[in-house]
Amino acid sequence: MNQLELFDHNVLQLAQKYGYDPRHANFVKEQALFLFDSTINYHNLSDSDRKLLEHACILHDIGTFINEKKHHKHSYYLIKNDLALKEYPKEVKKILALVCYNHRKKIKSKTFKLKTKDKNLTLILSAILRLADSFDYSGEEIQIKGIKIENDFLRIVVDGIITPTLLRRVEKKGELFLYLFELQKIEIENKVRVS
Repeated sequence: MNQLELFDHNVLQLAQKYGYDPRHANFVKEQALFLFDSTINYHNLSDSDRKLLEHACILHDIGTFINEKKHHKHSYYLIKNDLALKEYPKEVKKILALVCYNHRKKIKSKTFKLKTKDKNLTLILSAILRLADSFDYSGEEIQIKGIKIENDFLRIVVDGIITPTLLRRVEKKGELFLYLFELQKIEIENKVRVS
């Protein structure tokens, strides 16, 4: 068992305290872990890093308890300051809070002041969380079923209806992912169903 698994209960307790949406959090977690596992040869992160991503997926929207409009900022504050995570390692908690902050809008400048290893980890987990979050818009839950990286393209196979709104969200929220993995474009295609 890695160290962060010991804090699963504390993370869930914090999420419940601030009225998180378990359907959305679990959906984003499922998509993010699929992305993480499918790109492991590109990021080479550890099982502990994967667990940290899982915690970020559960907590990324808890700031909506305070304000929907700037919830990423409030999520950052709550993670950094709530006593539910007082035993969480300080440096790891800082990364967790930054990943949740970075899941939308601009990247928090404090990210770039981290040690190189922590900065890279924070940016990669943020990119994965952003992309995973883009597949659940208004409860649509577009399931990622496959990923392939080839010829500077990230091809994502999904089960669900590909709408113009989904394409715009994935394009916008996938920018950091493309940048970090030195890719040019994300292509989304429907899963082919066999009768």
